Amino acid sequence: MCMWVLAMDSYSHVFRTVEPKRAKLAEAQKELDGVMKMLKEKQDQLAEVEAKIAELQATYDNSVREKQKLERNIATTAARLKRAAKLTTALGDEQVRWAETVKDFNKQIGNVVGDVFVSTACVAYYGAFTSNYRHELVEQWTNRCIELEIPVTPGMTIVSVLADPFEIRQWNSDGLPKDQLSTENAILVTRGRRWPLMIDPQEQVTTRCYGIY
Repeated sequence: MCMWVLAMDSYSHVFRTVEPKRAKLAEAQKELDGVMKMLKEKQDQLAEVEAKIAELQATYDNSVREKQKLERNIATTAARLKRAAKLTTALGDEQVRWAETVKDFNKQIGNVVGDVFVSTACVAYYGAFTSNYRHELVEQWTNRCIELEIPVTPGMTIVSVLADPFEIRQWNSDGLPKDQLSTENAILVTRGRRWPLMIDPQEQVTTRCYGIY
């Protein structure tokens, strides 16, 4: 009986010591649970904020890329506008030249009958004459066409009617002299159906022309 009393007394002392600590533990645990719950809420809010920041960062990056793309497009467009302005200015000058060229072409078309007539006369009769006589012949034929009211270009030459500038340059590259007489002789060789008669004491122009032919 004495041992039981002593045990109950020891238990009461221990209970009075442990029970407040249990109560404090339970209160601390409850407080900890509340804190952990609050921490979880804050962590969830932080995750939402971080997700929003990531979304905003992606939007910002896209905006920056779009801005850079627009800047490149602006630079490209500005360069194109600058080139277009230069081209427009150049074409404006060309328009005047084209208008004059069209006017000249229309005039040439109107004079094609007389020009072709004089050119055929040159092919038929030019060969035996020197440069001065050829010039006089063209003047006489042109004046006669004007008297007969045949449209003809004043000052026309066989070179301007029957020759191609590119072909003449090719002849010169092949060795044909660049003087008017040599060019006319080359035209006589290449445009006539018969072998032309040409006076060439130095034997250089005719040789070149037959080489071309």
